[in-house]
Amino acid sequence: MPSKPLRSWDDDYVDSEQEEEEEEDNYPISNYDERLNEMFEKVMLDHLSGTTTMVSIQMLRELAMLQHEVAKIKLEKKLWNIYLKAGTGQWDTPESLKTNVDRGVWPIPIQNMIKFRLSESKTSVMKNEGELGQIIVCEHLQVLDEKLQHILATYNTKKAQSIGVTDETEKRIKNFITRYSLVSYQMKLNYELAILLYDYDDQLLERTYLQMKPTDYQ
Repeated sequence: MPSKPLRSWDDDYVDSEQEEEEEEDNYPISNYDERLNEMFEKVMLDHLSGTTTMVSIQMLRELAMLQHEVAKIKLEKKLWNIYLKAGTGQWDTPESLKTNVDRGVWPIPIQNMIKFRLSESKTSVMKNEGELGQIIVCEHLQVLDEKLQHILATYNTKKAQSIGVTDETEKRIKNFITRYSLVSYQMKLNYELAILLYDYDDQLLERTYLQMKPTDYQ
């Protein structure tokens, strides 16, 4: 029986039914994916060599992919929670903590979604931008929560079916994800948060300046 094609670490999670439908597809595996797979196999083989566990590398990789997806979703949730705090004026930043202007600033991605929703609205009742922005973000966070719970349930089911997956094995998997597979996602999030912080505080500074009602000569 031919082995199942390896998925890229960048692929989003798909359930078993989708996976069966895509079984014949050739998943694009980059050099980066190949290196990650080689590193994962080495780490796991080193770990298993000191145990009597008979669990397969393929099963451990499936568990690792699920944990990797869980970690990705948690990073995305962190970003969207910052969106919510910024838009509702609850983000504590160096500038927001010392200003008395309205602190609610929706980040540009949410502003664009608000404009799109308003342009697509066919109802006579139009929500204000602040309320609509909060609805958009909360809806997305709900989707992420549901996806997270589904993946965690799948992980727990697979783990229960995999005799020999110990707490130490799980620890090795999570450590691999933190040290290797998640690094690029964490770096991207850090960059996005830095840009968000700069733009947010810049908007608050502008509001503070305008609140002072400057003359044309200022």
